[in-house]
Amino acid sequence: MTVTSRMAHATPASFAAHIHDRDLESEIADQYCANANLDFSLGGGKRHFIDAFLAKLKPAGYTITLDKTELEAYRAANEAKGTLRMFG
Repeated sequence: MTVTSRMAHATPASFAAHIHDRDLESEIADQYCANANLDFSLGGGKRHFIDAFLAKLKPAGYTITLDKTELEAYRAANEAKGTLRMFG
């Protein structure tokens, strides 16, 4: 999932989290991490993803990048693998 908003904003959250209040973005972020049900996530709102939440993703094999430098390094390391995902 790639979004131009915060990852834990109510609109993208509807795809991977189920919280009763759209303003509980930290709880939404925690649910993303606990469920680990997204193959790819890119968006804003890093402040809602505290270290304790992110630690839940590491056992599931997630690579976590938190700034532009880390994202560029990840891209360079995985460039040869390529990814194309198209649906519908």
